[in-house]
Amino acid sequence: MPWTATYGELWPGADAEAEVRDALNASTRFARSLFPAEQARVVPVSEKVNDYAVLVGRRLTEAGIRHTLDLRNEKLGAKIRHGELDKVPALLVVGEKEQAAGTVSLRRRGSGDAGSRDLTALIAEMKELVASRAASWTIGAVTAPVQ
Repeated sequence: MPWTATYGELWPGADAEAEVRDALNASTRFARSLFPAEQARVVPVSEKVNDYAVLVGRRLTEAGIRHTLDLRNEKLGAKIRHGELDKVPALLVVGEKEQAAGTVSLRRRGSGDAGSRDLTALIAEMKELVASRAASWTIGAVTAPVQ
């Protein structure tokens, strides 16, 4: 059997680069201002509220927040799971109750459901986070004092 070189043997630094890349992909929580693809994802509960989801997306675009709309015909749990696996910092779930009240239900990455929020107030909060290049969602949250 002939000898074949591995990728690491041909390019000595390749294994280290691959390890760093894999570590970043697996565990990094990007700051919202630096997140490469999207800062939020709008997830409608059903097709009945797709128009409201598009309206929410339009408001996010006007505010300069990078987002996507998940209008697939999937179950809500599958859409949320997909958003978590994609490491989207904020999932904005919209249903009939949210449409009637003009709100969105916020799910933060890593901490789960954060309750229903007024859309205008949430957009202002997200813009402040992006402007400050915050690495975590701490505005409006109660934090314990450092001792």
